[in-house]
Amino acid sequence: MAEDILEAERLRAAYLDFWKRAIDAKGISTRYEFWVPMIGNAVVLSILTPLIGHLGLIASLAVAVPTVTVSLRRLNDLGRPWTHIFFALIPVVGTILFLYWMAQPGKALPDAHSKLRVDPEIEPELAAARAELDAAMGTGAEDADAEKAAEGHAADELDALLGSAEAARREQEDREATEAAARDLDTMFSNDVDDDPLAREIAKAAQNGK
Repeated sequence: MAEDILEAERLRAAYLDFWKRAIDAKGISTRYEFWVPMIGNAVVLSILTPLIGHLGLIASLAVAVPTVTVSLRRLNDLGRPWTHIFFALIPVVGTILFLYWMAQPGKALPDAHSKLRVDPEIEPELAAARAELDAAMGTGAEDADAEKAAEGHAADELDALLGSAEAARREQEDREATEAAARDLDTMFSNDVDDDPLAREIAKAAQNGK
């Protein structure tokens, strides 16, 4: 949300700067300050001209002077002489070369996008929004780390429980196997005694002796 607010303000500030500095040819303009009004004006004029005819032509003439001055400021930002603006008048090759220059990063402001001029009245709001965004990103990172730690702890506990359950199951199986073997031995011994007369006499004598 805060990032959307910042981007919307950058767009608004760049477009307003285009008109506020309509006759300023001595300053500088960043790529952002050049391309936002250029694209915006192209879209608006492409819609208005077919609808309102001659008024669209008047609108085109209205943007002509600010377009020239913002181009001159862009050349200043690139460190190029103002005469290079005439390359834009050369069909195809000159126009392409000029637009290529306009797309290059400036020399005056290497980090121009972050230093874009904005309305001083909303600077506190932008600062608060930026701080809110930074805080949200920091909190999100801490929550993610805590969540990962909790998941790891839960996984360790689950592994321990599974290990205990497996050990208990094996112990129960061993106990049942031992009991079954003892029962089989007792049954075998009882059958041997019943089948052998001498063994029956010895068993009877043992019982009498008790």
